[in-house]
Amino acid sequence: MKILFLIVILAAFSLTALAQSSSVSTTTLNNSLWWSKFTERLGMTYMSFFDGPGILNNDQSITPNAIGKPSDDGLVLMNNVSFKYKLKADLALDFQARVYYVMDNGNHVDNFEPFRWQSPRFGISTTFLKTDNSKLTGALNTDLPYFMPEPVGGGYIAKRRTTILTPGLFAKYAYTPVESRWSVFSLVQPRFYIYENRHVAENQLMRAGYAPELKNEFTFSITPSANYAITDKLGGRIGTEVIYKKLIASGWNPLNGTSKAADPNSKAWRLQAMPIQTGLTYVFNKAFELSTYIQGYPISSQRIDKKGRQASFDETISAGAWISGTIF
Repeated sequence: MKILFLIVILAAFSLTALAQSSSVSTTTLNNSLWWSKFTERLGMTYMSFFDGPGILNNDQSITPNAIGKPSDDGLVLMNNVSFKYKLKADLALDFQARVYYVMDNGNHVDNFEPFRWQSPRFGISTTFLKTDNSKLTGALNTDLPYFMPEPVGGGYIAKRRTTILTPGLFAKYAYTPVESRWSVFSLVQPRFYIYENRHVAENQLMRAGYAPELKNEFTFSITPSANYAITDKLGGRIGTEVIYKKLIASGWNPLNGTSKAADPNSKAWRLQAMPIQTGLTYVFNKAFELSTYIQGYPISSQRIDKKGRQASFDETISAGAWISGTIF
């Protein structure tokens, strides 16, 4: 699986480099017969997130979560690569490969596995909404059962949580007024989770302060940000992440909610700790967009673990980045 992942990454970078080659312009490449035939039915996009180190705390080998504890073993690179087979102009079959790479053993755990294949998602991608100034595009998709063999199943977390299906949406919303430097962007990700065993989870979840019964059963997730175009390529952004979720331990009343996510005895839905993020974005071209940011958790009631310990705001501040683009 590592070899497959490396082949995909090398192919992506090779295609990106080819598209930017000084000897063959993008226009010439796209207009060539072989390239047109190749991309007539196929498409490839990617979005990769780097959960970086704490900035002001003493342990910078991990990414702190809201209660100042690591959400994984170390610094994490999360890669989503989507391959599309176009059924028609705006409808495609979609295969989203997902790979985690943990860069260091932040907790020095036994049997450390830095390369973590996550169950890919299969679905249909399209444009769900389009107006003069806004657009919502993405895929309706799901994991396959955890016991399916790699590369169609067998994900690191899926195995440990015994995930059967995860029907949901992975979409991007953009509101970009034509005559304004301001815009709005958000990922939109509602999702259900169906498990074989509702009471098991990976060690990382428990080490981060959560019991197995605090794994997700339904999540509604958005990442709204306000963006300002400083130049055609450089922009600033400020935003947050809003995740409201029903956990295994929760009841089915969404009006019964709490901002204290770590209490395993509560029947309430949980508003996951909301960070504030700010940073810069630079668009090199359609194949490579880079966004860097720092984030912290300003709401004090969300920085309390299940034992009542409260983390300071400084303990939760970390750096991060994401890159994304369309290869073809």
